[in-house]
Amino acid sequence: MRSFRVFYDECLRRQPLLTKMVTSSVFFGIGNRVAQRVEKIGKTDEELAEIAQKSIVQEGQLVSESTARTLRMMAYGGFVLSPILHNWHGFLERAFVGKGKTVVAKKVVADMVFMAPQLPIWFLTSTGLMAGKPIDQALDEAVKKQPIVLMNSYKVWPIANTFSFSFVPLQYRLLYNNVINIGWGSFLSIMSNQPTSTFPTIQPIPVLDAPTFSVPFRTMQPLVVLVL
Repeated sequence: MRSFRVFYDECLRRQPLLTKMVTSSVFFGIGNRVAQRVEKIGKTDEELAEIAQKSIVQEGQLVSESTARTLRMMAYGGFVLSPILHNWHGFLERAFVGKGKTVVAKKVVADMVFMAPQLPIWFLTSTGLMAGKPIDQALDEAVKKQPIVLMNSYKVWPIANTFSFSFVPLQYRLLYNNVINIGWGSFLSIMSNQPTSTFPTIQPIPVLDAPTFSVPFRTMQPLVVLVL
């Protein structure tokens, strides 16, 4: 265990972002495999047979639908989420200096208000595009699903982030998040693969703009996070 930590610390020192991208990709892949197992619970034999078909490489496909779904989750974790959170955590550390309860509370609230509403849109839009959906369809589905995903994220991440901002060193925070993402990523994978028609109609929760680090395209569209 100690040798792995030494190796991981060396990787963080040499290539911090790349190291976080690789670890995030792996953990999101694990989370997706967990999700696919969870989805089999309570299914009929006919439904299980349909799920099994998704694990078979069909004619004209390079990989099975099941594997493609895992690869999409890994790509999101590695190439989308990791760079965002790598910069976001650094921004929070510079914006709110210290370790006191007030500082931790400010970081948690900032994450809930500015970052949390963006992430469901980023996730659902990017994985939808990777699945071959047109941008308008992917974004429309993301907007419809965002409130449910966000409300559930508020049940998990404020508590997780309070611990992280209080006790976890900055360089390990994304790794800490990734451990939680085994469960949270499973939930996201299930949400992204559910038909939009199964979601209740709820007014999308606005994505707020923090002038020092993000620039909105339009209301409820993904934000490009620009950490200064």
